[in-house]
Amino acid sequence: MLLFDKVLRNLIKICLVVVIIFAILFAISLVLDWRMKENNNVSQKVIIGRGSAEIKAIPDVANFIFSVKKMQKEAKDAQLKMIEVSNLALQILDKKAVAKKDIKTINYSTYPEYDNSPQCSDGICSGSKNTLKGFISNQTFSVKIRDISKASEILNELSMLGVDEVGGLTFVIDSMEKIKYQARMQAILNAKVQAQS
Repeated sequence: MLLFDKVLRNLIKICLVVVIIFAILFAISLVLDWRMKENNNVSQKVIIGRGSAEIKAIPDVANFIFSVKKMQKEAKDAQLKMIEVSNLALQILDKKAVAKKDIKTINYSTYPEYDNSPQCSDGICSGSKNTLKGFISNQTFSVKIRDISKASEILNELSMLGVDEVGGLTFVIDSMEKIKYQARMQAILNAKVQAQS
């Protein structure tokens, strides 16, 4: 009988330990469930607002390019002639108050020019022969005009000077970052108004 009592007591102790463990696990499960519901309630209190904005801006800068191209028998003569006309063009830009920082050389080159016409004698033509005609010196400038009203006047004066190519006139906004910032701020304000309503 003594052995039976001892086994019974051990069995009761094991049952009590198991019940206590289940009770603790049940309590932990209740606390976790309560916290998840609380978190869901918090997320349901968030309001999302979306905003967009459109800013209209007028171009404030005119960009264009022009080239001075001169041909002479000698390379140095072609360069001197090209520099002479380029300097006159730069004087025109200076008189029209175009800042030096807004004028950039984007190409400068000197290269030989050949005549590739066929060689004919007594009505019989043979293959072409490369004959050196001279040298071409070329300088291309990129110009930014901040006073748009002067753009056509400047282009006309450069054309009358004998500049070989004038063109590529485009009108742009000089500070796009400033415009983007204004649009971003307006979009944020629009989003706040939408969220409040």
